[in-house]
Amino acid sequence: MISIIILLTLGMTNFFLSNFIYSLFGYTNSLIDLISFILFSFSFVPFFFFIVPKILGLPNGKQSLDQYLVSIKLSWLKKSLKVLLWATIGILAIFIPNIIIASIARNYSYIPGDLIVINETFVYFIRMGANYFWQELLFRCLILTMLLRIRKKSYAILINASISLLINLLMQLTLNPYYIYSGQLEFLILSSLSIFIIQSILAFLFIKSKSIIPGFIVQLLLLFIYIPGVFPTTYYGG
Repeated sequence: MISIIILLTLGMTNFFLSNFIYSLFGYTNSLIDLISFILFSFSFVPFFFFIVPKILGLPNGKQSLDQYLVSIKLSWLKKSLKVLLWATIGILAIFIPNIIIASIARNYSYIPGDLIVINETFVYFIRMGANYFWQELLFRCLILTMLLRIRKKSYAILINASISLLINLLMQLTLNPYYIYSGQLEFLILSSLSIFIIQSILAFLFIKSKSIIPGFIVQLLLLFIYIPGVFPTTYYGG
């Protein structure tokens, strides 16, 4: 359990620091937003793929990268990396010129509004998709894997969902302190219930499928589905 606390503390510290750096440069326009988030996302690479397996020795002692990926059910990642890399390059090659045009011409009335909306939507889903991947890696691949070694599946699911809920609430109250000052206790209760159910389902899917892919897809679909108390702007996955 101490290992889980250390991992969670370091992981969330890395997230908050990276998010703070990203907030200094992002949100100004689509191009800068995309570049800032790429840098933000890559800041997790050394933490999850070097510090965790090589220094912290989690979840199963110090391991090589190949052994580590197998133990956290991500062995497919290395095999798919070349395909994902070229797919990413292709997507960026298509959208970046469009983003540059929209960013430069934002103040010109003759530029169709839809052009900018499409770009901002693309950047938004890239950002949310990357967030969900890193959060699935932390909460399911690492924390849930360690919990399954010391607890029964049902207890591990409930503990994992509770940890994810606490982190979600912390982030909501940190990034949206309005909920504290406005006294929206009912919203927080409803939001907490929804998030706990979602996290329990994601943990169950990981155990049954031995992969983060089903949970990752579910979280992406949640961007299109309204659930009382949980909105895309306030739900951070996990």
